[in-house]
Amino acid sequence: MESQSSFHKRHSEQELLRDIIADAGRVGFLFSYDPVLAEACGKIFKPVHGYYAREVKAWIAPLTAASSIVHALTELDSKCFPADSLNKGIERARRSPVPDMGERLAVTLYPVVSGGSAIQSLYDPVLVRAMHALSAQWYPERRFWVSRLDPSDIKEILAREASIEVEHVRVADTPVDLFEYRQDKRSGSIDVGVGAPPVAGSAEDRARGNYLLAISKPLVSQEFDQNAVDTMAEQFGLYAHQTQAAAHLLSHSGSLLADDMGLGKTRSAAIAAKLSDFPIVVLCPASLKLNWKKEIMMCGEASDAIGIIDGSKQPVPSTRWVILNYENLDVLLRRQDFRGFTLIIDEAHYIKEPDSARTRKAFELAARAGRRFLLTATPMLNRAEEIYTLLKLSGHPGGDISLRNFTELYAHSPEARRHLADRIAEWILRRRKDEVISLPEKIRSTPEIDVPSELRQEYDEIFADDSMIPLAKLTRLRQALERMKVPFIVEAAESAPPTSKAVIFCQYKESVAKIAGQFGAEAVRFTGDETLKQRDVAIDEFQNGSARFFVATMDAGGFGITLTAASYVMFASRPLTPSIQFQAEDRCHRIGQGKRVDVIIPTIAGTIDADIQKLLDQKQSMIEEVLAARLSAGSDEPEKPSAPKAGLPLSKPPALN
Repeated sequence: MESQSSFHKRHSEQELLRDIIADAGRVGFLFSYDPVLAEACGKIFKPVHGYYAREVKAWIAPLTAASSIVHALTELDSKCFPADSLNKGIERARRSPVPDMGERLAVTLYPVVSGGSAIQSLYDPVLVRAMHALSAQWYPERRFWVSRLDPSDIKEILAREASIEVEHVRVADTPVDLFEYRQDKRSGSIDVGVGAPPVAGSAEDRARGNYLLAISKPLVSQEFDQNAVDTMAEQFGLYAHQTQAAAHLLSHSGSLLADDMGLGKTRSAAIAAKLSDFPIVVLCPASLKLNWKKEIMMCGEASDAIGIIDGSKQPVPSTRWVILNYENLDVLLRRQDFRGFTLIIDEAHYIKEPDSARTRKAFELAARAGRRFLLTATPMLNRAEEIYTLLKLSGHPGGDISLRNFTELYAHSPEARRHLADRIAEWILRRRKDEVISLPEKIRSTPEIDVPSELRQEYDEIFADDSMIPLAKLTRLRQALERMKVPFIVEAAESAPPTSKAVIFCQYKESVAKIAGQFGAEAVRFTGDETLKQRDVAIDEFQNGSARFFVATMDAGGFGITLTAASYVMFASRPLTPSIQFQAEDRCHRIGQGKRVDVIIPTIAGTIDADIQKLLDQKQSMIEEVLAARLSAGSDEPEKPSAPKAGLPLSKPPALN
């Protein structure tokens, strides 16, 4: 920890402590950002069960730890943090409590099928203490506490014991079943130098139940006006496959549009929703909210008909269209009267874990909707069980059975997965780009490269270290592998023709910073740390401006955006899921692309690269078994796209020596 004198010398001109907030059980300190202070706060707050709350931008701890925190801050620097001033600030905060501190926990009570309550929230030590006082049991695999009391009986007790307002404890509509179980998620292994534990489970554990009626029950068709769809399609310039997609969404109360990336699912869903004659809710990742507004306006809606929810405090806009991100689901769920709307869930693969808080809240919202349109080009990332969540969200009969029964029916063998493909054929519409539209070719290459000896030595030392647990070791190896590839990525990008542009995907932000730093003003970064406005500026500068290189993490830049100015896509890491790689590649290879796209994935011999590729191949084979069933594309001939904008000429790929 930094000495008092040097710390005060650096910050004597700066107000470090901006505010102190409190409620009946907690105290929070809001500091101006400083890297040294941030490190010090971790050492001060964590020993007293404190934590940093991003929602209120404060370090929070139980009120009982206030004196310990004051002592530690004063010891850090008595001039910046005088004890008398801190104590007076805490006392002022206690007299004017802030309800946000408890509200941000998003405490939700779910009725349990067999009786009692399941309690889910963000972590908070005061809330944990309340759980123990209620004799609630923690279910780590399900990530919630369970009490024998019913939600109606526990609500006021919990609010009192956890020092939060009663209105900030929400009772959910949908019950939970404690006897569901989570599946083993491994579909392969990566050799990190130590033995992997054996896979548990046996055929004797297979479920038995009366679920045949649910799985054989067909989807109920919905009537819609095909002429109205055709008229809208002509008016707003839809391709034939987009028109069919809109009709598919309207043909049932719930369905999935799973076309390849870049085929215009957003526009199809906007047209279908506009024809549904209901209020419309669009649930999507935060980075796509502005893009959705633009697409809706391109379908003839006025700007003032579209409301965007940007924070948990915001009321529900009184507009026909409401756009919100997954983190703000509670805003709608608090409105018990908000029902009967058309729900569009974009990038629906974000909701894949049946036990997560996000998924349970999405289930609640979907249950209130009259129609449900699910959009994702990657309905399966790793395993067949992920389809279950999407079926349940959309109201498909296959989601009415338990996850355990679903898994036993559809996920244990290739034959079972093909049976699942047949079962969902009427629900899912999935077309590849080459089936419905003509695009320039996409060529994937995996050149084997040499690396600097000092970087290879770092990798070998990590691989030889048997003291690390396998998961942590895998992460360290992947980080070292990416660092080894950075020099090649920079060289390959620089050797591309000067009239061409390239998108570079990394797994880690450190690599993004290093690569973008090499290119200076010619590069823009995209890591998820940017504001929505900064993201829009970065995309526009690459698409229409002078930036030649778009350097991004796969998590932030690998979905939902259009980067058709690029003719090269380069990967500094292989993802662990094939769909993530395809999503990232097709930011560039999509409608509007007029050039050949070269995808470059460097490979380093004698590393985990080979194991990762083998794992990707295994997962892709499993995915294809389930998603093989598709509705007809409607034509044997790919439709012709409109003429591409004048742009960069076709060019040869860079020399890869």
